[in-house]
Amino acid sequence: MTTATRRLRRAGVAGLATIATAGVTVLASGGTALAFVDATNAATGAVLATAGAVTVTPGTSGQSLGNITVKFPANGSASEFSAGEQMTFVLTSDGATLVNDVTSSAFNTAAFAAAPTVSVDNGVTAPGATVALASVDTATPAPFSGVNNAFTVTFTQNGPQNSNATTLTISGLKVSLGSGVSAGQTLSITASATTPSTAKPFWNGAAASNSASVDVATLPQIGLTTSAVAVGNPTAGTASLGDISIKVLDAAAAKNGDVITLTLDNGATWATAPTASGTPSVTVGAAGAAALTVTLKADSAVGNTIVLKGAKITGAGAGAVTAALTSSNATLTLAPSAQVAAIVTQARLGGADRYGTASLVFNKAGFTSSSVILTSGTNFPDALSAQYLAKALSTAGTVGILTTDPNNLTGSTKTVLTNGTIDTVYIVGGTAAVSANVANQVAALHVGNVPINANLNVIRIAGADRYATNNAADLYLGATGGTTHAYIATGANFADALAIGPVVYKTGDPLILTDSGALNANAKSTLQSLGITDVTIVGGTSAVSTAVETALTNMGITIDARLAGADRTQTAAAIANDAVTNQGFDLGTVYIARGDSFADALVAGPLAGLNTNPILLTSTPTTLGAGIPSVLSGQAANVTTLTALGLTGAVSVGTLNAAAASLS
Repeated sequence: MTTATRRLRRAGVAGLATIATAGVTVLASGGTALAFVDATNAATGAVLATAGAVTVTPGTSGQSLGNITVKFPANGSASEFSAGEQMTFVLTSDGATLVNDVTSSAFNTAAFAAAPTVSVDNGVTAPGATVALASVDTATPAPFSGVNNAFTVTFTQNGPQNSNATTLTISGLKVSLGSGVSAGQTLSITASATTPSTAKPFWNGAAASNSASVDVATLPQIGLTTSAVAVGNPTAGTASLGDISIKVLDAAAAKNGDVITLTLDNGATWATAPTASGTPSVTVGAAGAAALTVTLKADSAVGNTIVLKGAKITGAGAGAVTAALTSSNATLTLAPSAQVAAIVTQARLGGADRYGTASLVFNKAGFTSSSVILTSGTNFPDALSAQYLAKALSTAGTVGILTTDPNNLTGSTKTVLTNGTIDTVYIVGGTAAVSANVANQVAALHVGNVPINANLNVIRIAGADRYATNNAADLYLGATGGTTHAYIATGANFADALAIGPVVYKTGDPLILTDSGALNANAKSTLQSLGITDVTIVGGTSAVSTAVETALTNMGITIDARLAGADRTQTAAAIANDAVTNQGFDLGTVYIARGDSFADALVAGPLAGLNTNPILLTSTPTTLGAGIPSVLSGQAANVTTLTALGLTGAVSVGTLNAAAASLS
């Protein structure tokens, strides 16, 4: 497995004129002259880019901007930058003048709320860089020496010399705007080489240049907001929207007779037109189409707000629904759109009991192997080892997991075992987990429940305790050498191991269980036998202690990361976010399982892993917990289905609704 590394660095700023920084140390470069490689044509110049412009408003602090990047071209003969060289990034208006270079009033200032995060990546090496906030002025004396309208990035290592481009990525940008900053303008960030100031690393289309600008935000004259993002289900037909506010933010106000149009996307139409209140008075058009008109009946002024209440929409597909704002007054700068609804399908995979749920999940996945894993549905310790074994056995088809009552083969499980495709059953756990009686009952079954067919082959994989069983499961096929990475989780509880289950099934990296306070002897043996060189720890230090970390390090094993949260729901969230970032998972379908019981999440691990979707855990059947909202918040455009595992006794209707509501 390739583990993405995260490099967090602090940075600084150079400016258009006078610059004051928070003490950036310029490093010597071993006698090499400080000089960016100058651009000579469009193919070799550095490129400044952004993830996209956002909408920001005056008088608001800590507004997030998208990431910006500076991509230096590949250069095998020279470093594109040297240690000690510095770049400055300044807030500007339309890429030209300083936003806060208007008057000496602090209300007119634009500033970075905090130093951003900086990383440098060449694909082979990661040169270091630091960042620090700074202020830039064009007047003397400097009127805004205390305003951090810029930041500097100082390279602490020479740029690599190879055939790969090197990308400087700046993330976590947040801007605070004074109430006196003029609406209707574009907010830009201008980057320039400031140490040395004679460098020309950019190509402006005609010649080499010291600086380049990129638009990062717009300040509309007419703003659009909603009091709440409505959550709806496609099968419900309609969704009731929150209050929609249209606010005048600038003196260049809308005029009597101007028509403002709100146009829905994602197939939605206005089912019920809203009523309007506020100033100025307006006439609202009829419902029935995607576009809704609002006609002003008087001139507006700064601060005027029109509030639209009681609107309903219908016909939307799964995903986000936004209302785009346009106007018949072409001179106005408008907030382009606002999300008004999140449409998500709420599904459920639930049987009469946990065994029925396991059977439904198994059939939903459509596993193609003639083998299946069978574990206890009431005791988790041995069952946790089934996730990796199911993946390891998926060589001639995909293998799933079923559960049974420990003492008697459950009827719903028997039905699946005799479906005609299964001929081999791997029981994970000793007779205390899955009794000899159950094993005998399975062995007495015929393939496809046809008496003339062969009996099912039963293979038990077990050890003296949960850790020995885990060792036996992880090594059942021998030390194949297919991976050198493993996941480490506590065997004392089930939540963390279950949350990582889909990732284990997708990657094929083994899950190794250990005692919380010390590295278990069986775990150590498994690590050595499999030739594991690096691990990801799942859970906080109360689940997998620092003593385990030390023992792993003493074995020469690298700890790539620890995926953990404040509780089981937040650890599951950390696992899901990492899976999306580093393992190719997506949030199209998200499985919701109860976090205080193991059976449903266990059997769903292979299904979720096959589809590269995460499993998130609730606190209890009736309590959502903090983890699920932390993943789903703002994801309405990506999440199309939330699937509860189990009936309402496992995940209540209210809990599933709360999960859907967190999309807004």
